[in-house]
Amino acid sequence: MSLAGWCGRHRHRGAVRQEQAAAVGAAKAGAQTLLVESGPFLGGAATLKNVLTYCGLFTNSQKKQAVFGVADQVLQRLREMGAISEPIQFHGVAVLIEPESVKYVLDQLVVSTRACRFVCTPCFFPPRVTEITSRASRSNDHGGNHEVRAKAFVDASGEGDLAFFGGASVRYGNHGTVQTGTLSMRLGGITADADLSPTRWTAAIQQAKQRGVKPLVSESGLFFRVPITNDVATYFIDQKYDGRRCRKSD
Repeated sequence: MSLAGWCGRHRHRGAVRQEQAAAVGAAKAGAQTLLVESGPFLGGAATLKNVLTYCGLFTNSQKKQAVFGVADQVLQRLREMGAISEPIQFHGVAVLIEPESVKYVLDQLVVSTRACRFVCTPCFFPPRVTEITSRASRSNDHGGNHEVRAKAFVDASGEGDLAFFGGASVRYGNHGTVQTGTLSMRLGGITADADLSPTRWTAAIQQAKQRGVKPLVSESGLFFRVPITNDVATYFIDQKYDGRRCRKSD
């Protein structure tokens, strides 16, 4: 049984979270560092949204590791736990990860960096940055209003909130075009001898379309067995979108 499969031209990517790397790197360089996480645990899309691939760490041709530093520490600890695969060639080269182990590894990495303080919100409602000056950032969440004063801020939010409220020029995608949104699914209880070949997946989707199941656009994508659990993660359902069209209803 193969660990992963690639079907067609579908693209799906993940990356080691940049805020942990920035915070740990700054702390090790001697800065007093505060890491503010919007979720109840670290890991970002990998632990919150089932994006279970780390991409961009290895060369495409020879699968040699090209990124080290904090990312290398994460990879090493996940290997010790058996929670990561060897580099696998998809559209690029990625490693497959088990998200609960990622939570633990990132927690331990941040805690071990004594100069780095970690603030995690107690619920899924993220802190909202309301104002930022050259020396202070003000935000609010269910716990109330907060103010952080610092000589420098690093925006690793993914949405650019900190930069936007700080008055920086921001851009949405490339001329308004962003990566297609993909629905990630994790399926348990699938036997080890189940046929997970690309042709089998495509045939199942085509049969569903013939039965009138709508809307089904993609007939190809990425799927793989999750380390440790042996669950199946799939990324087949795509949707183009423009986040700027989302408006609060009256």
